[in-house]
Amino acid sequence: MGKILKAFLGLNQKEETFVPKEGAIREHFIFTGRVQGVGFRYRAGNLAAHYGVTGWVRNNADGSVEAEMQGREEELDKIVQALQQDSYIRIDWLERDRMEPEPGERKFSVRY
Repeated sequence: MGKILKAFLGLNQKEETFVPKEGAIREHFIFTGRVQGVGFRYRAGNLAAHYGVTGWVRNNADGSVEAEMQGREEELDKIVQALQQDSYIRIDWLERDRMEPEPGERKFSVRY
C-alpha cells in the first residue's frame, strides 16, 4: 500500500510508547452520542499521548466508541473531561468500568 493511501486511511499513525506508571488503573469505556465521524479517536489518541496513558480506542458498528485506557485515575478523568468539552464531540452516555491493569502495555493505539 502506498504512503499516500496509508496516510489517507490513517494507517501510518505512530503508536505512542510509554513507561508504565506507579498506581496506574485500567478502565473500559463505551461512549455514545455524536462520537463517530467527529475526530473522536484522533482526539482520544492525542490526549492519551499528552497524559502518557496507554490502551486503545475503536469505533463500534452500533455507532458507539469503545476504549480501554490505563494510567492514573486523574489522567483518565482529564481525558474524559476534555472529550466532553470538545466542540464537535457530544457524549450523551458513558459507561465506565474498572478492569485489571495490563502490566506489559506500553502504547496507546487507534484501532480500525
